[in-house]
Amino acid sequence: LAQGGRLEPAGPGDAMRLVLEGGELHREERGGEYLAARFDEAAVRVGLGSTLGEKNRLGGSAFELTAGEIAARAHGARSPEEGRRWRSFLFRRLAGPVGLMAFALLCVPIAAARRGGRAFGYGATLLAVVAYYAVMRFGEGLSQGGTLPPWLGPNLANAAFALAGGLALWALHRKGPGAVR
Repeated sequence: LAQGGRLEPAGPGDAMRLVLEGGELHREERGGEYLAARFDEAAVRVGLGSTLGEKNRLGGSAFELTAGEIAARAHGARSPEEGRRWRSFLFRRLAGPVGLMAFALLCVPIAAARRGGRAFGYGATLLAVVAYYAVMRFGEGLSQGGTLPPWLGPNLANAAFALAGGLALWALHRKGPGAVR
C-alpha cells in the first residue's frame, strides 16, 4: 500500500519502474507470521513493456494504418490472396462512414412507424445493427475469398441497408402523411 506512486522508464528497452512513496509492505509468511514494513520510497523494476506490447491486439493493428499504407501493402502483397485481403480491408475502412447514411435511410422509417411504439423502434434498431454486422462480415469474407470484388464485399451491408431503407421510405411515402406518428 502506498500514498502515491508513478511509472517511469527504467532505461533501454520496454522495462518500466514502479516508484511508490510513503507506504507499507504487508506479507504473511508460511508459518502464519504476519509482517509489515514501512517505507518512504520503494522502486520495483517491472518488465511489462514488451509483454504488454506483445499481448496488446491493438499494438501494430491494421486499424492504425492510413489508407495510403493499406493501399501500399495491397500493392506490395506477396500473393494474390494477401492483396485481396488488404484491398478488402481498405474498402471496409471506407465502408464505415458510408454505413451511417445507409443506417439513416433505414432508421428514419423505423422511427416514423406507428406500429409497436418505442419498443418496436428499439427492437428493430438492435436487430438492424446485428444484421448489418453479420452481412458486412459475410461480404468481407466473400471479397477476401475472391467471390466478390474487394469494393463490393465490405459494402454489401451498405447496399442492402440503403435498398431496404429506400424501399421503407417509399412505402412510408405511399401511405401518406397519416402514416407518420
